Amino acid sequence: MSDDPNTQPVATEPVVTPVAPPVQQWQNQAPENVKVQYVVEHRSVEGLGGWLMFWLIVFAIAGLSYTASFFTQLGLGANDAVGVVYIILSPLMAVAYLASVVFIAMRKKLGKTLAISAIGLSALYSLISAVIDMANNNGNLGATVGGLMTVLIASGLMALYFVVSKRVKATLIN
Repeated sequence: MSDDPNTQPVATEPVVTPVAPPVQQWQNQAPENVKVQYVVEHRSVEGLGGWLMFWLIVFAIAGLSYTASFFTQLGLGANDAVGVVYIILSPLMAVAYLASVVFIAMRKKLGKTLAISAIGLSALYSLISAVIDMANNNGNLGATVGGLMTVLIASGLMALYFVVSKRVKATLIN
């Protein structure tokens, strides 16, 4: 350096060399000390959805159709025993189906009982009308018994949904 007081030292900038990012090599197997967490999506069974909504729609349609057909049958009159049974049971079935729809929509426990009762009333009507029809027409006993068993099994399976369903237990709580 010189001894001249008017000269100022010049600062030099450091030289920056570009550094390449580290390259990560993927391993074929996970290291043994790594813990893997699995996330399982939890689907809620609470609320009016799934099969419960299906039965709500079916019961609403059944209740409305029994109401309309009751008044139609009443206008035509009861000409035979099946017509008399229908005039007696159709208002009960309509009320049971529509009440079950209302109580299930309000999430009441009574909706489950009403739904099972409506299914039972429909099965009762089917059984009575099949027996009357067989007696009037001297029908095939084997076919009638097969039909009766089918009605009983189908009604039992429909009612079983309301007994065992997790959605029914979680939704109908009031």
